[in-house]
Amino acid sequence: MSEDSIVVKVAKAFVVLCNFGFPTFLAACGALALKETGNDPQVAFMGIYVFIFATVLFLFEALQVLPFPSLDFMYKKNFGFLYGKLFFNSTTFLLTFYIT
Repeated sequence: MSEDSIVVKVAKAFVVLCNFGFPTFLAACGALALKETGNDPQVAFMGIYVFIFATVLFLFEALQVLPFPSLDFMYKKNFGFLYGKLFFNSTTFLLTFYIT
């Protein structure tokens, strides 16, 4: 096994870890927003929205690691923006920095 292939495998594992870590932290932000809502319905709505988006994102990343054809078809049909890299990255970036 060459050193290059080990570096590539470690890099891919790091990216997969980041792809699962991001929605996990995003869900935590949504849960904390729900906990700290007080009487503000806008914060409660945003917390629920972020939590649901994080769940969809986590399941999408799980489908990339362990493909399941019927769920993958459902995701492509209902959440097609997740498959376009430019729009997906900009949407995720803007949503993350909007709530922080």
